[in-house]
Amino acid sequence: MKKYLIPALMGTGILALTITIIALDQPLNPNTRYNNNQNNVVYQGTTGMMGGSYGGRGGMMGNSQGGVISTDLTGSDYDETSLKATLDILLMDEFKARAEYEAIVDEFGLVSPYTQLIQAETQHIQSLERIYDAFGFAIPADTGKDYAVLPASLDASYQIGITAETNNIALYETYLLTDLPTSVERVFANLQRASENHLATFSAYESGDTSNLVNGCIGTQNTRN
Repeated sequence: MKKYLIPALMGTGILALTITIIALDQPLNPNTRYNNNQNNVVYQGTTGMMGGSYGGRGGMMGNSQGGVISTDLTGSDYDETSLKATLDILLMDEFKARAEYEAIVDEFGLVSPYTQLIQAETQHIQSLERIYDAFGFAIPADTGKDYAVLPASLDASYQIGITAETNNIALYETYLLTDLPTSVERVFANLQRASENHLATFSAYESGDTSNLVNGCIGTQNTRN
């Protein structure tokens, strides 16, 4: 794919991000953050709701396979500058999602699916941060709490989640249509699938039919190795 497509695609990604920001446009104090102390380049294989960084497609996050992030951009549509800009957009979207779910837990207590989703979003963030670390990119500050908005009720929160996850899926799709480095593409594809599972979870809660959920979410939750 020709490199001149990258600015247009980035514009599409920024538009999707802006739509989500409009929906979540009020600051709120976030809940406690989860520590990021995982290895920054090599992935550990896991399965289950949150899963790992790339590879398989099962569960909330997807199954992952061990691997190393390659920094070879040969044959891709990206140089380091455009890849960093793409990662910044995606990471901020994940920051915003986690901050929103933390705000809901802070207000309504340790309720499903938000307690599980906070952990899942933390692993999404860690997956992207491993790409930053592999390339030596500076990780931007987490300002997600600036966009968190407290819904009037848990019922109202599900539609907010549906909108946010729909936009996130579209955002990943924007970049998956370009020629990404292979290892980066696998990370993006797995994160997109995880967001599809998040969307299915919110849709189940909004409809009131949660009979197919396990531990409050689509998929099952296992401990990350």
